[in-house]
Amino acid sequence: MSKKQETVHRYAWGDFQIKTVVDPDGAALTTEYPLYDVPSETGKYMHRKHLLRANGAWTRYDYDTDGRETVIVAPFNDLNWDSVKNLTIAAAAALGRANYYDY
Repeated sequence: MSKKQETVHRYAWGDFQIKTVVDPDGAALTTEYPLYDVPSETGKYMHRKHLLRANGAWTRYDYDTDGRETVIVAPFNDLNWDSVKNLTIAAAAALGRANYYDY
């Protein structure tokens, strides 16, 4: 049985697990899933920002002002996380594979 380490972040609205590391003393297989935490980001606030899996796969999310998912971006071919983590969602979508939702 492997060891697991969980990181909990204290947001203004409460505590939320944002990272899991399986086998922290060995392989350190890390999964991140932080939330948008800026109240002025209407619709995004308190929703998932991205998901970064231990195998390097990633997914970014964007929301409308009602908090509904409008874009989900995932890698295309070998596009790695470091290439998109600081980009706007539109720029990441242009490089990756994007699913758009309209309500």
